[in-house]
Amino acid sequence: MNSDPALKPLIIASLRAVQAKLWIYEREVELQLGAQDPAVMYEPWISNSEDGAGLLAPIGERLEVKGGWLDAAGIECLDPAKITRSSEIHQVGFS
Repeated sequence: MNSDPALKPLIIASLRAVQAKLWIYEREVELQLGAQDPAVMYEPWISNSEDGAGLLAPIGERLEVKGGWLDAAGIECLDPAKITRSSEIHQVGFS
């Protein structure tokens, strides 16, 4: 990791960003991602899901911390393709 003290405020801003998240380490669970049997029995997701992807619950041991995107000035840049992600997860358990 870079120990440049000038980066600390950028790292903090990235982790505080709206689109920062914890995410399952997908390489660890990639074989489970093609599962067909639902593991989550949450009626709103069952009713709203087209393919049942949000009903899967891969099991792993690692998480990734992903900060939000910042521009060169340290200002958060929202990814237009991901603006509805939280709403999609709320509706169907997956984005």
